[in-house]
Amino acid sequence: MILHGVSRLLAIPKAYKPAHNDDRMYAEGDVVQARADYAQRRSDNLRRLISNRFVWMNQYIGPDDFGADLGCGTGFSREFIRCRKLLLTDFAEHDYLDMRWVDALHLPFTNDSLDFVIASNVIHHLYCPIRFFDEANRVLRRGGVLLIHEVHASVLFCAVLRAMRHEGYSFEVDVFDRDCICTDPKDLWSGNNAVPRLLFDNHEAFLRHQPGWRILRDEFCECLMFLNSGGVTAKTKYIPLPAFALHALELVDRLLVNFGPNFFALGRRIALEKV
Repeated sequence: MILHGVSRLLAIPKAYKPAHNDDRMYAEGDVVQARADYAQRRSDNLRRLISNRFVWMNQYIGPDDFGADLGCGTGFSREFIRCRKLLLTDFAEHDYLDMRWVDALHLPFTNDSLDFVIASNVIHHLYCPIRFFDEANRVLRRGGVLLIHEVHASVLFCAVLRAMRHEGYSFEVDVFDRDCICTDPKDLWSGNNAVPRLLFDNHEAFLRHQPGWRILRDEFCECLMFLNSGGVTAKTKYIPLPAFALHALELVDRLLVNFGPNFFALGRRIALEKV
């Protein structure tokens, strides 16, 4: 109700679903080109953004741990995660993947077999995200962690989505209903960017539906750094910046995100422990 009230007050529609043909970004889903672009860039804009998305996760990962990055996309996590073994998985066929055609809602791991699971910008693409938490809980050992980086459907983020027509959002879905379809199951690159807010804005509601977890961390992040990154898999224009300017931009981001997360924050970091 609070989210809907804020949306009405700020004239933000409860739902927005652009057509793929209207997308103002380019190379959507071309992870091979995205990896090449990352390797060739002279500016550190994108590398700084991606580093910030993964380095914090090492606080919850031991050097001897064994885990999987689900829906890893470009597979950049391997550059930043420090552990004994990290499996790169996705529902795709790429040479750099350790496991291919892995469905996040039907994981090919045995019970209690992983120390950690990474889901970076994955959950808002899943057609039934609540089922993902069942699967992640099943494959993690007790005390294992699910490490999440996700979008945050703030006022600014919803405005950017409408301006770029890249992905949509809907606050009208019931994310805790295992029969509710939150995004298009036939389109892996469709996304409902409202899903992370609907899942985690109310911790009590999440834990009521998912009692097998303990929330270790839930914090907001990213603003201008994300907007001036040029994009990870879907691309757009950006301004290359030197290291000192990127550092200054990070400081500005922290101020904006702390001052008004539901207005400025574009990302969210979440750590869940299996109990």
